[in-house]
Amino acid sequence: MPDPISPNFIKALSAQRNAANPAFLRFVTANAGSGKTRVLVDRVSRILLRGTLPNKILCLTYTKAAASEMQSRLFKTLGEWSVCSEDKLEKELESLFGKRQPVKDLSKARRLFAAALETPEGLKVQTIHSFCEKILSRFPIEAGILPGFKTLNDKEKIDLEKLTQNEIYQFIKDDSDSDLCSAIQFLSYEKKDLMDTIFEWAISNEDKVKKWELAGGTNKLADILDVSDGYTKENLLHEAYDLTDWNSLVSKGELLLLGEGKYKKIGEKIIHFCKETNKSEAMIDYLNLLLKKDRSGPYKSLIPKNLNYELHDFFRGDNIEAQRIFNLHKRILSLDLLKLNQSILLVSKEFLKKFKKNKLRNYKLDFQDQILMVRDLLKNKHVSDWVKYKLDGGIEHILLDEAQDTSENQWEIIDALNEAFITETPDQNRKNPRTLFAVGDEKQSIYSFQGAEPEIFLKKISGFLKGNNNEVRMQMSFRSAPEILEFVDQVFVENGKIAKMFDDETITPETSISRHMAHRTDRGQVEIWPLTENLEVIDDSDPWDTKPVDELSKLSSKERLAKNIALRLKKWIDSNDLIYDRLNSEREKKLIYKPLDPGDVMILVRKRGDFFKAIIKNLKTLGIPVAGADRLTLQNIIVVKDMISLAKFTLLQSDDLSLAEVLKGPLFSFSEEMLFEVSFGREKKGTLWKSLKAKRPEIAELLTNIISASKIYPPYEFFSFVLNLESEPGSSFLRKIYLRLGIEAKDALEEFLAQTLEHQRLRAPSLQYFVHEFISGGLELKREMSENRGKVRVMTVHGAKGLEAPVVILPDTTGVPKVQNDTLIPMFENKVFTGFYKNTKNSDSIEELSHFKESQVSKVHQEYLRQFYVALTRAESRLIVCGYMPKKTKKVDNNCWYKIASNAFEGMRTFETETTFGTVQTYGKEYKNDNKDSLKNQNQNTPVPKWCYEVVKNHNKARVHVSPSKLLADKKFKLPTNSPLSKSDYLRFNRGNLIHKLLEILPDVEREKRLSVTDKVLQNHNINDMDYKNKITSEVFEILDNPIFSEIFSPGSKAEVSIIGAAKNFGENIFLNAQIDRICVTDDKVFIIDYKTNINVPEVVNDVPNIYLAQLASYRELVRGAYPKHEIVCSLLWTNTPKMMIIDGDILDTTLTQLNSVLS
Repeated sequence: MPDPISPNFIKALSAQRNAANPAFLRFVTANAGSGKTRVLVDRVSRILLRGTLPNKILCLTYTKAAASEMQSRLFKTLGEWSVCSEDKLEKELESLFGKRQPVKDLSKARRLFAAALETPEGLKVQTIHSFCEKILSRFPIEAGILPGFKTLNDKEKIDLEKLTQNEIYQFIKDDSDSDLCSAIQFLSYEKKDLMDTIFEWAISNEDKVKKWELAGGTNKLADILDVSDGYTKENLLHEAYDLTDWNSLVSKGELLLLGEGKYKKIGEKIIHFCKETNKSEAMIDYLNLLLKKDRSGPYKSLIPKNLNYELHDFFRGDNIEAQRIFNLHKRILSLDLLKLNQSILLVSKEFLKKFKKNKLRNYKLDFQDQILMVRDLLKNKHVSDWVKYKLDGGIEHILLDEAQDTSENQWEIIDALNEAFITETPDQNRKNPRTLFAVGDEKQSIYSFQGAEPEIFLKKISGFLKGNNNEVRMQMSFRSAPEILEFVDQVFVENGKIAKMFDDETITPETSISRHMAHRTDRGQVEIWPLTENLEVIDDSDPWDTKPVDELSKLSSKERLAKNIALRLKKWIDSNDLIYDRLNSEREKKLIYKPLDPGDVMILVRKRGDFFKAIIKNLKTLGIPVAGADRLTLQNIIVVKDMISLAKFTLLQSDDLSLAEVLKGPLFSFSEEMLFEVSFGREKKGTLWKSLKAKRPEIAELLTNIISASKIYPPYEFFSFVLNLESEPGSSFLRKIYLRLGIEAKDALEEFLAQTLEHQRLRAPSLQYFVHEFISGGLELKREMSENRGKVRVMTVHGAKGLEAPVVILPDTTGVPKVQNDTLIPMFENKVFTGFYKNTKNSDSIEELSHFKESQVSKVHQEYLRQFYVALTRAESRLIVCGYMPKKTKKVDNNCWYKIASNAFEGMRTFETETTFGTVQTYGKEYKNDNKDSLKNQNQNTPVPKWCYEVVKNHNKARVHVSPSKLLADKKFKLPTNSPLSKSDYLRFNRGNLIHKLLEILPDVEREKRLSVTDKVLQNHNINDMDYKNKITSEVFEILDNPIFSEIFSPGSKAEVSIIGAAKNFGENIFLNAQIDRICVTDDKVFIIDYKTNINVPEVVNDVPNIYLAQLASYRELVRGAYPKHEIVCSLLWTNTPKMMIIDGDILDTTLTQLNSVLS
């Protein structure tokens, strides 16, 4: 249970309040679980309380889910403030500020929720991509694009990529002599799928391609490799040929011909290439003779001493001749590498040029376009000042969440916006200065593939602070148990891994010793399971085995670990293993435990692959609810495959395979035996469809109806028809799908149907074209896994960023990332970017490039460690680290997560537990049966709520909704009725509405603009009679310009306030719907003003009609519920005189008594 008065907690609370103080620029570095979102919400709340309008605040988050969560939490806070009691609100504000707040701030706090909802555009909580999209929509011409662009979606992006690729290939077909054609031929020869890799890289790294070109392209690489521009492989070979003593080689070859075996064959090879007339071929053969097969160097000793010492000495590996040939090989490699990178750059540039044209032709921009365009817009000297001026009028505070994941391009946008904040302007409010706030954690920077680097974040902190004390460090975790945090500190602080997360020159002393403080005092556990071994396979080849070829063997370490995890979870859930109930414990201020639920478990892997699938499969096999994969390729999802197979069959009934897939699927659920029965015995050229019609006519009839539907319906209507079709009474195909595949099939089906609609929107609907188009795509379905829905969540560490769970299992811990051969490695000289080069097997042998490769390897390992930190800190109460032994090895890499965790355990007090899969090491207190006893006592000691003993009241009376204007209507007092056919009557009838409207709008308009606004309002209501206009204008302005009424029209007052509810002194079933003309709230009073536009104004209060008094009495009772400690003052403002008439409280009390007698 948390200790609310511990010194560490007070220190953490002070850090949060300091970070949330909107009076200062703040850069906050926050450990995992330290309350970053709460600080953001608190800071926004305090900014609003200072009087800043909601639309002047810009909150930037990393994902839409994060933006949605922050906005929900903020609105929840403001909503609670608007309705909670004054005592509770006082405590809330005191907690927020750290001291008691004035009474006037309570009124402000109550109004914030309505202000946030009513303000145009409202609070700007959004991703930076959404922000950029809005900027470009507002300034399209300045950005150099046409208005009306749309954001490119995933499907459109895939289609445009394919179109651009086809254009590239068509271009080189038409112009086979072009440099582009030569480059593509070279790349295609280099590797089979290299072109697709380059296209994919170029699309994701448009800015890097531009930087590469601006850095001089491949010039720096040519300098490093010492390869002259325009030099060819043939040049090198010919030069080397001319320097070779061929006569000497012939004599040595003839000597070897006198020998036997392989040495005689060597002699034959030498004689052969010495006679070769093609210089290039001769040198290549000579090179192949002297160098090892892996080209790592020349043979150490091609000819032994005892055969011929002279020959041995000549062909020795360290001989001048052998080294000359090896250097020739390296120069050829260098030339090939240069040519390879020149080709990559050229193809990338041309592809991006055509891709951009295709996007603009379709009025589309992707997220990267939007970031780069806004960056360039804000840096363009010709228009940036204008754009910043317009934005400056709309943004006063910038708040940046997850700052460590902000890329360099995104930071340039923040920097450009921040310039206006730093530069003082004459109209700047010095009392409430504009501020920038950024919060992040360099240890959680794991999105390098999107351009984020922790070094950027750390440098920004250093640059913005410039010696000022504006950095706040939040170290207390409100998420994890002490034992988990102690383990994290043992790994990263005690064992020094935190220093290896970053470059030496960027890590700060504060980061290197950044420990975690625990807010929780309950116990947690960290377990390390023994590595799961591969079992010996005697004969795994079964000719009748029908399992998929890519399915894991039952004896593989991956499959066995997946099964162990599922069995362990099954045991914990079935035995009601207890877990700390954090939510209820914090609410009740005491230790509360609950039985473990599948939704309390999160299993994190490094990547989605066969092991990922094996975990989900084993969990499902044991009946453990599992949420499934967090990301899926739509085309690979089973239910979608079934839909496509059905469509294929309807288009071609002779397609036996598609029909078999339909029959085996959830629509008909054929077993192997049923399918065999229908298939077997058909004619030699007979189809499965023909056999099905003969043997199962009832199913054939259903399929015939589906075939008919496919011919008349477009794709969306066709698939909807199929899903709603009843194969038997009360059982639709959709229901069968859910029964067979589970409700998780719903997301995939909805996305699939959305694709059919998109197809119909873009072109003439065709089922055949849709199927062709859909199969060739690769759409990824992203599923939101942030909510606990009572299912185990299996996801990647990247996907789990920002999430948490009581139990976290890390099973994918033995793999170590490597720099892949297709990686483009950046080159730097004195920290200045000079270009890229493609990592290949051959490039590793070029010493001049080795330090670039080492730097990249270091970067990959740094992020690997930061991913481990993120994974560990997702756990609240229980953390399990386990792993599997990789194939064809009996040891794991010393730098892998499993070894790092095991090494950390050596410095901690652990105990051992024997399990069916080996000895488990545990850090933390052992869970004993007293947990279950405490749960039993906890349930027994919980008092039964009082309402359980109360007699249920009879609520037969229906709620009656009443308008205050209809209460106590006096039959003697009749409101004037006018003929709609009379123009003069119409004008008099409309007068009251116009005066109410103007008194609502004009108080918030600058005094010098009120007259023009009045004209526009009257013009919009088709009031053209000048005398009539002047009368209304005069009546309204006489009120607004009268100093007697200035207080009720002050900035703190509100017009046309809607208030709905049951008043305390009315009947139980009476529900009032009111709209008050104007309310003004001060520290101790609430003024209610009701406008009356009657021509005849009563002289005294006693002459006021009962209907008006009843209105005010009902208003007073409703407002009392919201402001129980305030004095409520009710008044009638007669506009015709003008005259303010305050109604005494005793008169309203008498009216209230009359109301109750009438309504009862």
